[in-house]
Order: sequence, then structure tokens, then C-alpha cells
Amino acid sequence: MSKENGHHSPSEDSEQRLTRGRDDAEAYASALNSNYGFETECVRARFNFLLRHIVKLKPVRILEIGCGLELFIDAAIHSGVDFERWVVIEPASVFAEQARSRAVAETRLHVVEGYCEDPAVGKAVRELGPFDVLLLSGVFHEVENPIDLLHSALAFAAPGARVLVTTPNALSFHRLLAVEMGLMSTPHALSPRNLCFRQNRVFDPDSLRRLLEQGGLRDLQFEGYLFKLFTHAQMVRVLEILPAGTSEGLDRLGQKFPEHGAEIAYIGVKG
Repeated sequence: MSKENGHHSPSEDSEQRLTRGRDDAEAYASALNSNYGFETECVRARFNFLLRHIVKLKPVRILEIGCGLELFIDAAIHSGVDFERWVVIEPASVFAEQARSRAVAETRLHVVEGYCEDPAVGKAVRELGPFDVLLLSGVFHEVENPIDLLHSALAFAAPGARVLVTTPNALSFHRLLAVEMGLMSTPHALSPRNLCFRQNRVFDPDSLRRLLEQGGLRDLQFEGYLFKLFTHAQMVRVLEILPAGTSEGLDRLGQKFPEHGAEIAYIGVKG
């Protein structure tokens, strides 16, 4: 790809706003480790969405923005996905170190620690690209300026690259239920969990689509997954009393009612 062509570079002011310190990433990693719980089920459903597309796309070079606690590359390899190179950009040192440890045995995996808009990170990643698949899974709701993150990440992708995006859903059933119970004023309100992770927005299908279209993605296809009835903490207790297979059933139910799944997703094409 011509790595900069076709993108609006963030303005000087935007670059200043985008400057995030290591402490931010470390605080997030610490909060995630101590509040994981039902996130295991969210990750499993998220991976299933990604795998449904990755298996068909047969990518050569993959760029993943943020790897988190569980490595998607392992699920992809287990599912028979073949590739030439897989690059992870991860700002949290504890997650980056975990990925680097995995890269010792999996030499196709390359880990770049930092934020993708940082100049040093950009230089290292450009030398490993361009990429035909870009994974932006569970990241847009974590940052202050998602459009600037999208532009930065797309600069590494080849023209025509497939871009897979996921975020939690403001119109998830559990949020709609909370509104009806008088626990939230609106499904877009920030929950205690959002505040714990310093998340200042919750996307719905329309707002996420607008973001992606603004970033220049085309041919967007919408999906959803994982029907979630209650909060993370409550879902952990609920699953303890329900039979085996409930989690898989909830995932499939979310796919049937995507606008109200716990998470929403788009797959698009870089223009």
C-alpha cells in the first residue's frame, strides 16, 4: 500500500491530544486483570466472529491493534489459519511481554510495544507491512479520539485491505433492560464498568458505522453476537447455575439479533 495516501493525517492539535502515557495502558491492564470474569465469554464470542472471516480471507499479513490478555493468534492458528506475518501493536507492557514470549516459538509473530500513532511505533510497523487484514477489535471505545486511531491504523494497511472492527454495544439487551428498570437514564450512559476502565463512550450500530465511513471504509457489513442479559458480574453468577452449552447458545442468539447483541462488529474494505 502507499501507506499515507488516501488518509487525512491527524492535525497537529489532534496529535497532541493523542499523546497517551504508559501509565494509561498499565492502569487499563491492571483493571482488566482484576475485573475479567465474564470477559472470558466476550472474548470467546469475539474470537468466533473474527475467525468466521479470517478463515475465509486467507490473509498474508495481519496487523492487530491491541492483543489484550488472550492472544487471538493462538485461536487463529488452532483453526488452521495460515499467514506470512502477524504484527501486534500493544501499549500495555504486561500484554506486550506476554505476546513477545509467545513470539519466541511463533516466529511469524512480531510485537511492537506502544501506541500505533507514536512515530517510533509507526516506523517499526511500516517496515513489517503493508497488511491485507487489519484487526481493530475492542479498541475504539477505549480511546479518546477513535477517528484519529482509525486513520493511524489504516495508514499501515494496503489498498483494498479488509478491516474487522468490534466494540461493545449500547443497544445490548442488558442495557435496554437497565433503562426499563430505571437503573440507567439511557442505554448510552456510562456504567460503573465503563468508568473503571476509563471508557468515555459506548457505540451503537449507527454511531460505529458513521465512524468507519468517516474513516474511509467501504462495503461495510454489520454483525452482532453474544446475547447478554445482565452485567458482567451478574452473568458470571447466572452461568454457574445454567447447563453446559448456555454460553454457545447466547453467542448464537446474539448473531440472530445483532442490533441487540452484547457486542457489534463490522467488516469493511479500505478505500
